[in-house]
Amino acid sequence: MTTADNKALVLRFYDALFNQGDLGVVDELVGPEYVDHAPAATGNGPAALKAAVTGIRAANPGMRVRVVRALAERDLVLLHVDAGAFAVAGIFRVEAGKVVEHWEVMQEVPAGSDMFSQAGAGSGEDGKRVVLDFFDEVAIDRDLGAFDRYVGEPYTEHSPRTPDGAAASKEKFAGAFAAHPELSLTRKRVVADGDLVAVHHYFQTYADDPGAVCVEIFRVAGGKIVEHWDVVQPVREKPVF
Repeated sequence: MTTADNKALVLRFYDALFNQGDLGVVDELVGPEYVDHAPAATGNGPAALKAAVTGIRAANPGMRVRVVRALAERDLVLLHVDAGAFAVAGIFRVEAGKVVEHWEVMQEVPAGSDMFSQAGAGSGEDGKRVVLDFFDEVAIDRDLGAFDRYVGEPYTEHSPRTPDGAAASKEKFAGAFAAHPELSLTRKRVVADGDLVAVHHYFQTYADDPGAVCVEIFRVAGGKIVEHWDVVQPVREKPVF
């Protein structure tokens, strides 16, 4: 299957499962070896997935979810989802036409926050190298000059409580690094789809911190990062990636 096939499969699977409540799509599209890494997951395999979705829909009658953006690269498909009170970033791994692995990050949407809109049209350019260089230089090298090299203006920030503009984000990281000398952002996987690039990473403020799982999505235009969304979920114990 192609990358486009994988994206279409996951989109159909997600809509059927959460908007239509069609559990039959699990039998059709989920592999028997399905592994669920979501922080709230209670087990692996198709049966556990069916039970989880049944519980979610029972607790939220008439629920509807809206896929705001979908990114796919080879066997990975990432969905950025507006689930009403929550923002969700779900990553699915597809193998031979079946969903076989899943990671998820979920965050409550603060009142008045704009976590989903997009300020500019897609550029269609390949933004992967720009985003990875920026992320690694900030996260690993702690080189805040990366904001000057890789972030363009106007820069639109959709992360709650962070203003637009590169200077505000640069200041936020400077404060975090100063307050937490052991702070680390460990990159786990990347899904790049043209000018949109998602980085799935693990955030810790110190070595034994259970930390948070994060998905950050960047939009690139003219060789610069011009827009950013994120979904962040604190966890009680170190996750399995």
